Amino acid sequence: RGGVSPFFVGPIPPGLSAGGEVAEGVLTPEYEAAFKQRREHMVEYNEQPYDRLTTCEATGPIRWLLEPYVREFVNTPTQSWWLNDLANETRRVYIDQEHKNIDGSHSPTGDSIGFWNGDQLVVWTNAMWPADYFRGYPVFSNEMETVEVYQHVTEPNGMSRIVAQVTFYDPVSLVKPLSGVYSWTRAAAQEDAGYRIRHWDCDSNIQRVNVTEDGSTETTIRLPGETGKTWHEMRNPDLPADLSGQTKTPGETDFEDFFGGGDQ
Repeated sequence: RGGVSPFFVGPIPPGLSAGGEVAEGVLTPEYEAAFKQRREHMVEYNEQPYDRLTTCEATGPIRWLLEPYVREFVNTPTQSWWLNDLANETRRVYIDQEHKNIDGSHSPTGDSIGFWNGDQLVVWTNAMWPADYFRGYPVFSNEMETVEVYQHVTEPNGMSRIVAQVTFYDPVSLVKPLSGVYSWTRAAAQEDAGYRIRHWDCDSNIQRVNVTEDGSTETTIRLPGETGKTWHEMRNPDLPADLSGQTKTPGETDFEDFFGGGDQ
């Protein structure tokens, strides 16, 4: 959302707009081609016409890092709860525990475990659904894992800040692991104004249907499945249908696979 990114050459296109040059050699060839396809598809609309929020799908831990909204960090001896006022997305970090996945399937926010190293909280997340780094950015696969190191720091000017150093591991979509730094400052103005996180009403985010000049209808942000009912069109309408690593859980099949959809 401004600045630089390993996925682009030079500055990131402003806002969520189209344009920019895709950096080569960062994503695996399959995922680089898919990202270029997504960016080309954006040109007509000057934005990504489909967003996961359109159908109330959780954005996932990686986009959670970059969403520009209010968060709350709550620490207890056995868990840390990280709340975002967008999409009711709450991450739970289980302290000094092992990964557990009793049903054997992935989930929108994955499974996060952590431990305290002095004043640093080290968090390992796996078993998350494939999703996007951000709207208009590449997708990652169902084999993505992250390691995050959180620390509360006070800058020389007195500013209080939470800093997270994050490393992304994904053998399906990344040529090699990537690292990034994210930070949050205290929202004192919102606190003083009495702001509180409320339940996020997904329906208010869904784009309504417009009638075009020829009498047909379309949504202002395209709903997955508008041109069909396949599994791929429901989640990734702007990406190749055979893009590997995009089932919610590795090895998962869907209805289309039994009719020629192939290995996902």
